[in-house]
Order: sequence, then structure tokens, then C-alpha cells
Amino acid sequence: LCAKDIPFPCSEAYRSIRTNLMFTLAPQEHKIVAVTSPNAADGKSLTAANIAIAMAMMNKKVLFIDADLGHMTTWQVARHLAPLPNMDVLTAGTCPPNPSELLASPAMKKLLEEAEQQYDYIIIDTPPVNVVSDALGLSDCIGGILMVARYYVTTTKELETALQAISVTGATVLGLVL
Repeated sequence: LCAKDIPFPCSEAYRSIRTNLMFTLAPQEHKIVAVTSPNAADGKSLTAANIAIAMAMMNKKVLFIDADLGHMTTWQVARHLAPLPNMDVLTAGTCPPNPSELLASPAMKKLLEEAEQQYDYIIIDTPPVNVVSDALGLSDCIGGILMVARYYVTTTKELETALQAISVTGATVLGLVL
């Protein structure tokens, strides 16, 4: 979204998603969005990053988190300044043996609580929900989940399975990006 050669319909689509998310999150307690998909290669990471960029472009302070956090000291030490004003990126560390437990841990909840004090929005790029259950462990401390599906790749059955897994946790599905 930062590149100058992005076609207008593409950049406008991300701005539209950003606007819809901002309105959807307005009444929510948490301004945290977990972005997931049914499977790998559905476009989830690209979508999550571009939504975070679009929000930062609106002068909102945004933290973009790669959900495979790994082992780190504190989130303040691990975050990196993105090439945009108003945006920080918390990159993945070494892949831990228990990512699902890490995301559902008290340490992750504390990280999000502390980050919420400093950022307008937090966008979390989580692993695909049909592959691992990592995103589902965040359900009680986020505003909701944005599902990403790939046109002509993600099947209806895969999408139904992912949405059913999310509904069991009681998390709010904020929308679907195709």
C-alpha cells in the first residue's frame, strides 16, 4: 500500500476495509483485530499488513504484530519502527514449540493490555485457523477476527470449518475479505 505503483482500486479496497473496521470496532472494548484465514497462502499476511498501513496513514497509532512471537524479553524491546509514521511492528522471534500456548498465555494478554495503552489499533497477523488454533486463544482480549479467503482457492467447506472453530470460542467475526 506504500508503493506508488499500487493500482487505485487495490489501494481503495484497503482503505474501505480500514474504514469498515474502524466503524465496527468503535463500540468494542478492544481495538485489536486478529487477522486469520482458513489455510496458508490465502493472502492473510498481506491483507493484515496493508490494513495496518492504511490505519497508520489515517494518523492512527498502530502496532502490527506477527503472532509467532517466539522468545523475547519485553515487547517494547522487540518492536521495530516501521517505515511509516504512527506504525510499529512487532516481528516474530524464533518459532517456539508451543505457539498456541504462547498466544493464550497471561504474558500475551499482558502484552496486549500494555500495548492498548499506547496504540489506537493493534493488528495481529495470526496463523491460519484450520492449520493451528493459535488465533482462537486470543478471543477474550481482542475486538474480533477478520477472516481472509482467497478467491478460487479457499473452498466453502474450508471457510465453514474456520468460521465454526471461531464461533466455538465466542469471538466476534468482524468480516470477511475475499
